[in-house]
Amino acid sequence: MTLQKSAALLSCLGTLVVAFQPAQFVDWYFQSSLAVGHWLYVVSGDIYTADFNYAQGVHTLYIFDLSESWTTVDVGPSSIATPADMIDTKQPILWHDPQSDQIGMWAGLPFNWTTWPGSYTIDHVTTGGASWRDAQVPSDNNTGTLLNGLWGSAWCSSKEQLFSLGGYITQDNQNLPVNGMVTHTFSNNTWVNTTSGPPDSRFNVFAQMNFVPNFGDSGLLVLFGGERPPDDLSYTGSPSVLVDMSYIDVYDIEHKQWHTQQAFGDIPDPTTRFSSVGVPAQGNDSFEIFILPGNGNQTFDTAEPNNEAFRDVYILSLPAFQWFRAHRPDTTRRTGHRCQLIGNRSMLVIGGGLFANSDLTKVDPHPNGLGIFDLSTLQWTTTYNATAPAYERPTMVQDYYSENHTVPSWSDAALSTLFPFRASLQTVPDANQTTPANSSTHSPTVSATTTPNTSSSKHGASVGAIVGGVIGGVTALVILGVGLFLWRRRKRAARSPSEHPRPEKSQTQISGNPVHEKDGAPPRHELGPGAENPVKPQSDITRYELS
Repeated sequence: MTLQKSAALLSCLGTLVVAFQPAQFVDWYFQSSLAVGHWLYVVSGDIYTADFNYAQGVHTLYIFDLSESWTTVDVGPSSIATPADMIDTKQPILWHDPQSDQIGMWAGLPFNWTTWPGSYTIDHVTTGGASWRDAQVPSDNNTGTLLNGLWGSAWCSSKEQLFSLGGYITQDNQNLPVNGMVTHTFSNNTWVNTTSGPPDSRFNVFAQMNFVPNFGDSGLLVLFGGERPPDDLSYTGSPSVLVDMSYIDVYDIEHKQWHTQQAFGDIPDPTTRFSSVGVPAQGNDSFEIFILPGNGNQTFDTAEPNNEAFRDVYILSLPAFQWFRAHRPDTTRRTGHRCQLIGNRSMLVIGGGLFANSDLTKVDPHPNGLGIFDLSTLQWTTTYNATAPAYERPTMVQDYYSENHTVPSWSDAALSTLFPFRASLQTVPDANQTTPANSSTHSPTVSATTTPNTSSSKHGASVGAIVGGVIGGVTALVILGVGLFLWRRRKRAARSPSEHPRPEKSQTQISGNPVHEKDGAPPRHELGPGAENPVKPQSDITRYELS
């Protein structure tokens, strides 16, 4: 059946509400997602069931209604199968073009490793609809080959552009890391590939990149984590190394410049095949990025399949460049999952391969492979609240800004203009926020000591004495405050990144497979160098759109 005939048939049948996961569902990973208005779109991935020892590709587009509340136990998304002649991929790149009201889908790793995908589009996304149609081949004078078979890149989009940094392509039966960034501009439908990348890294794979709209003239891209291959043959040659999470790369979209800033706080361990979401605070004076870690290095992952540090949520807050640990761990470690912001303040964790699960006896504890994390209260839940209040900084983050925040010691002076100091950050949010019971931070306390009222004493102080006392007290406080400020500046300068150059890449080697097996257990066949040899990408392959 042709793509167009499939589209016509789907239009006649409409979408069907189906049981979300099969009866013997185990886990689901390598999917992609995008929320547009009141609709969430989830596509692709590998799924395991207890009665089948191989990953099965998910050839389905799921559409979730975000205008109504639901639970992860009983949610019933609409389901649209992909046409038979469309090339399905793992972790395709998704973006929304608001001018045409379309979701674009491009790249990703094909299930069969042999036929490389093109580009697709989902039409009428603000109304929850979808149908399929052909798409224009994305190319320019130096991206035609690159756009075939790109996978493992860090990607995000603004209202005007899509950005994809790094990743792998497959050429001549080899997986080669990609240098630079691909940019797609919606207004003129152009694709541009540049060699622009972080200042000290030629290659980046399995990293995370977030678009930050409330800083910079045209917004910023914030990149962190993942792997940095040491050479262009590293997937099958020299092992990649994990990226130090204390160094954050920032791309100024307006001026097309990269900067690097050192972060402090509860810094996560280096991680790859992880996921993140970002959200601006009310007033746009901060931007928080929430991550759920994935893989570490192979030795650690094998020995520590349930390590709590890799199950916990971490928060990177800008402009402070401060990491926080939520101390609200997930029920299990996962890798290859997808985190998606839904509603006002919920992070939906979609799937993920489970560690230490080679015999397929451990079922994902999240119902239907879906977990929900409230970004303000830092609580896990099974309920999506369509009428949840607007996002507010978690208490531990607000406490930091209220008590400790000063102008950061910038690793790059240009960042001071991109992240101006804002006094509003020190404003305490509503009192109905709660701090997790086992949080490592504390709330400010107020002394309960009562001073006796001496206004009627026969030894009452004179007005002059009172005024003098007040002036003296204020002067002392000013001197104390200035001294404290200078002391903190010296303390921060002592650990300033300008005195401690960015270290060489961590020599922690990573594994080529996202889920590690027990010795002697039957293998789970997944993305990795042990897969069948792919063929050279085809430059003349037909492109499609989902409309």
